Amino acid sequence: MAPESLADVEAELERLPPPRRALVEAAVALAAQMLLDEPPDALRKFLASADVENPARLKNRARLQLLSARVRRESVRGSELRERLGVSRQRLAQLRSSGKLLGFQPPLRSEHWYPEWQFDASGNVRPIVPALVETARAARLSPLSLHLLLTNSEAGAEGSPLVELLDERPDEVVELVAAGTAQGT
Repeated sequence: MAPESLADVEAELERLPPPRRALVEAAVALAAQMLLDEPPDALRKFLASADVENPARLKNRARLQLLSARVRRESVRGSELRERLGVSRQRLAQLRSSGKLLGFQPPLRSEHWYPEWQFDASGNVRPIVPALVETARAARLSPLSLHLLLTNSEAGAEGSPLVELLDERPDEVVELVAAGTAQGT
């Protein structure tokens, strides 16, 4: 039976185990933030699609929107990076194709985005980035999958993401990416 009021939803959430409840609450908060960030026309278009699309397809589109919002928060747009580094779009493409910089197109976006973790505090590309890109390519791991693996808190030691080890233990991060992709993660 579907909840009829906000109180019903809150009661249903309270019955969930704490880890599951935290995940649901985080997803709802992220969805709400995403809705606030979207231009009104995009939001109207998404809501109108609910009448046309089946529930599974709509759920997948919502999942992609959430993933896209997460990636946007953790990355810098190509246009911003070009300005920051003082390079052209073609130069960024060369750096991506040569494996010196990690960039990807998030779901539902047309511009390349570049994860912030690959830049140090001075804005320079960390020396580990080419090795990570090479390892991911050898394992047939997409740039987006590499980013998600490195930012996954369950992938690193003691529940911290691998990006927190980039400066202190770069060789270990490369080994973990290689080992993780060998296991199909």
